[in-house]
Amino acid sequence: VALSAGALGLLWAELAWVAPIRASPGWDLERPVDALFVPDDAWEARDADWSARGRIERLTQQGRSETLDLAVRASISADALPAPASVYRMVGYLRAPLAFYNGEPTWTGSWQLRVKSARFVSPAEAARPPSMAQRARHRLMAGLHGAGKPATGAALLEGLLLGRTSALPEDWQRGLRRTGLMHLFAVSGLHVSLIAGVVWAVLAPLRAPARASAALLVATAYSLLVGLGPTVLRSLFMLGAVIAARLSRRAPSSLNALALSAGALTAMTPALVDDLSFQLTVAATAGVVGLGPWLAPRWGRGALAKALAISVGAQLATLPFTIPAFSQMPLLGAALNLVAVPWTGLCLIVGLVWAVVALIDPALGAALVPWFDPLARPFGWVAALPPYPLVSVPVALGAASATLLAIVLLGVASRPRSLLVVAPLVLALAVIARPRGFEATLLDVGQGDAILLRDGASALLIDGGGWPAGDFGGRVLLPALARLGVRSLEAAVVSHPDADHCAGLADLAAYIPIEQLWIAPGWREAPCLRRLTTGRLGSVRVLWRGDHFEWRGFSLEVLHPTPGERGAGNDRSLVLAAQAGGRSLLLTGDLPEDVETVLVRRRVLHPVSVLKVAHHGSRSSTSLPFLSSTAPRWALISAGRDNAYGHPSDLVLERLARRHAQVLRTDRNGRIRLRWHGGGPLRVEVSRAPVLGAARERVRLGPPRLVFDG
Repeated sequence: VALSAGALGLLWAELAWVAPIRASPGWDLERPVDALFVPDDAWEARDADWSARGRIERLTQQGRSETLDLAVRASISADALPAPASVYRMVGYLRAPLAFYNGEPTWTGSWQLRVKSARFVSPAEAARPPSMAQRARHRLMAGLHGAGKPATGAALLEGLLLGRTSALPEDWQRGLRRTGLMHLFAVSGLHVSLIAGVVWAVLAPLRAPARASAALLVATAYSLLVGLGPTVLRSLFMLGAVIAARLSRRAPSSLNALALSAGALTAMTPALVDDLSFQLTVAATAGVVGLGPWLAPRWGRGALAKALAISVGAQLATLPFTIPAFSQMPLLGAALNLVAVPWTGLCLIVGLVWAVVALIDPALGAALVPWFDPLARPFGWVAALPPYPLVSVPVALGAASATLLAIVLLGVASRPRSLLVVAPLVLALAVIARPRGFEATLLDVGQGDAILLRDGASALLIDGGGWPAGDFGGRVLLPALARLGVRSLEAAVVSHPDADHCAGLADLAAYIPIEQLWIAPGWREAPCLRRLTTGRLGSVRVLWRGDHFEWRGFSLEVLHPTPGERGAGNDRSLVLAAQAGGRSLLLTGDLPEDVETVLVRRRVLHPVSVLKVAHHGSRSSTSLPFLSSTAPRWALISAGRDNAYGHPSDLVLERLARRHAQVLRTDRNGRIRLRWHGGGPLRVEVSRAPVLGAARERVRLGPPRLVFDG
């Protein structure tokens, strides 16, 4: 009955709810808005800002006001923690989630409400006094940051107690994500059940009803403290169902409790069916209480076999959601969980004791924070694991394909001997699907550059886009490469160390092997390149003008810079001329017009098939003399949609039109993929709606939605 009720709840959610996916809530994003913001959780420090997740209840802009329910992350540029309040009035700017089109759309982040100063933030006049949970969160955050947040112990406590994964160092986040251990910092069943279990054990002299009531009460208080997110609510509902079964003297069924909680939550809030955290918490719990016990007898009778079966069951159950969301399959995750979960439980118990002290005296809590550094250290060890396939494999699959993969792996796990049949079949399919021919792909990395060259299965990446902060490599670049079947790089090239060219590569080095790094002279000490060169790279090669060498079937020549080149960063952009299979490409980084003039005078430029337009189409590059010398048939521009710089410039587009170059842009066409064999036709594919124009060369047609016939 309970399982049926859960299924009916999920069915109701699917039928009754249509996801409100809108490109914009109908407001002018270039003008400030006056918003009523209701925080869902505690404020957290992010670089020089304070940030909190929550919802906007009302927006006002230029006399227009509307009541709505929009989930956002609010960020305030301020030194001090905002005063606790149930509702804030904020004047700032709305920012939409970013989308990247590399085969399938990749959405990153959420709606943002950015406020430039604490002067534009105040408790709303009609706001209720802050709740007890809000005041408690404020005291905990004061205790965490009272010591100036110098220690990793503060990050551990903030992550474990409050679920703030953004508090963790970025290399830790990458390590936890690729090993499948990030769930340890999601407040869910581990936290709620551990708290309830401790209360139950401490109150052993009392009768069962009193112990159960106290356990449920303390777990509920903790849930209110951290915020009633989907994972917390699911855990609390299940705890209540199990306690109710015990008090009524019935054998508790974890599967029934899960079904009831999932059905009830989706019936109350149908939008949860599209919430990734809810999907993961339900799937992981189903794997623990359903698949794990089913697998355990097939693996042996020992405690280790049972624990490993439960860990594998949870991982397999979540694959249909984690692979489409993160484009990774952590192969070591199940084994690492056997050690990580007990250690996390220990850290959580000690952290809860600290929380009691910090709630009573935040100053004393701040003084104790550095003592948690040794407990935090093992989580940093995960980041040091090499980016090899045995740790994690990049995989790009949709939900249906990922579900099929999970079913196949479940079958293999239930009968390990079947691996002898499945493994050779997988290897044979991999050989058959091995790419052939030459390829040049301009990835959609927003306001940045990333160009992938391939000869068959061998891959070389020139630049990798990036953000000044945040895991661009894992969130955008890794899925883009995984969709192309790229799981390692023979070389990565940095044209110059600006964040929009280099930061993504620095992130990516934590996820996939990179054998070599190629850079221009004089850049080794740049901060981004220090991250790369002190990482897991095989070797570093410095390139300068006059270098001519072969990489697989490509012939590469360096046109700029010289070893003693001086000037700003863009002036020293690495310029590569590449030839393969009768096609030629010119890759220019952010080269400015004055250096283009130097190249024209040196007479090192020749007509090319494809030009990667410099500096995202800025008017300060791509001069007419330069275009006259290169005479490109195709001009590829990498620029962010609605970027603040106005790239690409209308002047540059006009110059390209005068030279009859066929223009493709990542801000309109998404990923641009060119493929050819020696002497064969050029196949040009884009991941967004194509724009047709007159062709100057033979182009093979393919699926009409994907293939550009230029």
